Formats: sequence, structure tokens, C-alpha cells
Amino acid sequence: MEPQDSTTPQPLCPACGGHDLQRWDKRHPYILHWVLNPGLCFCELVLGMRLPKVMLICRTCEQPLGYRSYVPCLTCHQLHCGMLWTASNAFGHWFGYVCPTCHAVIPCIWNACSLILLAVALPVWYLPARWLRPRWLRFEQRRAEAAAVVIPTTLPAPTRPPRLHWVWTGIVWGGLMWLVFSIFDINALIFGRRLHRLGSVLWSIPVWAAAGILYGLLLRWSIRRRKS
Repeated sequence: MEPQDSTTPQPLCPACGGHDLQRWDKRHPYILHWVLNPGLCFCELVLGMRLPKVMLICRTCEQPLGYRSYVPCLTCHQLHCGMLWTASNAFGHWFGYVCPTCHAVIPCIWNACSLILLAVALPVWYLPARWLRPRWLRFEQRRAEAAAVVIPTTLPAPTRPPRLHWVWTGIVWGGLMWLVFSIFDINALIFGRRLHRLGSVLWSIPVWAAAGILYGLLLRWSIRRRKS
């Protein structure tokens, strides 16, 4: 992060309370890619997908990137989870993001190709956009408040997976393997009445039982090694 003066409070991660927040602005490769990639002008001008000028990424949280990225409001200095502008609230932000706390406009960056197209078509869109902007921002306020309630900004606590018993796992695996590799002998024994195939069916049972136990032991060893 950039150095801050003593009068500016250092932002803290709302999830973990950590202060190791990485600043993403126009100098970051991800933001720079959004500015320079001409294909993203369709996302901005048609779909209304925007990217804030400043994002803060917590490097202390062990969450996916979307849940530890925050959009700061320059008016109330509140940090909002980046997940608020995803899912159903990812489109239609032609005039920027709106803070769900103070309803101020959060500035967003523009793609270079979008700026060129907007400059060329200025006589077409300027007056309609000037009339629509305050009305659309009021609609954005309601969307932001609704998204803050509906869209989850934290992951639920991980549930403990059911315990996999290695004995039954080995029995099931060995039984399936015995059935697959003995299907032709069983078919000849039942429907072809070829009794000489009985020996082949019977001796393969202890073989695949031992193989199933070995498979279960290997699975148990692998799980314990991964946990340790």
C-alpha cells in the first residue's frame, strides 16, 4: 500500500481485522488490463460492467479473492465487499457504483476504447445521459441496498465432511472389481451351465478381497498424510 499521513486512518479488513491490505489502482496489471483491452468496451458500454478506481485486497484472510477484495467509498470511508457488485448486481453501472451506506457515487475507471467511442458519439448520448443520470443513480441506491442484504459477503463456516471408513471403502471397491472382472465367468456359469467356470469365480473372491483391503489401507494412509 501507499504510505499514508498520520491524520488518515489506516483501513482494516472488515472480516479479519488485519491491516495488510494491498492497493489495486491504475498501476496494477489487472486494472491496467481493463483500461487497455479494447474488447472490454462492450462490457462497459453495453452491459454496464464497471471496475472501481481503487480496490483493497486483504492478504491476511484465507478466503477466495472475491471475498477478500474491498471497494472503499471515498466519502464515508466504508469498505464494501467486492461481492456486492456480482451476480444480479453486476450489470447496469454505466454511471459508476453507488455506496450502499452513504449513497455517494464510487468512481470507476474507463476503458480507453470506451472513451474514444464516447467522445465520437458525444452529441448522441450527452443530453439523454444528463437527464437519466440522477434518476438512474436513485435506482442504483435501491439496488445497492438490496444487494447488501441478498448477496453473501462472507463464506459460511466449512462443514466437516463425513468420515470415510477405509474398511467399507475397500470392501465396496473390491466387490465392484470382482464383479467387473468375473462377469463373463458368472454369465457362463449361470446361463451356459459351464460348471468348470465355478473355480475361476470362487478363487477370484479372496484375491479381490485382499486387493480391496489393500486399497482401503492405501486410502487411509493417503488421508492421514494429507491431514498431517
